[in-house]
Amino acid sequence: MDSHVWSDDESAPHQINQDGKVILHRRCMVCGRDFAREVTSSEWQAAHLGAFRIEFLPESVTEIWVNQECPGQILEADIEQRRLRRS
Repeated sequence: MDSHVWSDDESAPHQINQDGKVILHRRCMVCGRDFAREVTSSEWQAAHLGAFRIEFLPESVTEIWVNQECPGQILEADIEQRRLRRS
């Protein structure tokens, strides 16, 4: 996660109120990956920022995105992975 260039101040990610929960959101300006976590959690997860809400992506995507360095560009595989939603 340290290799990403965040669109916001790292100490103050965007806060979104959704379904009675506060969700923190970050986007990398280089690769376009979105990460989110509930304010009560310390674990960032892969996410998709939709028009009206944050949707968490499957654990398999989180495993890749969180443990991989910033790829330095938007990847075609990421576009496909954003279409997945956690059920």
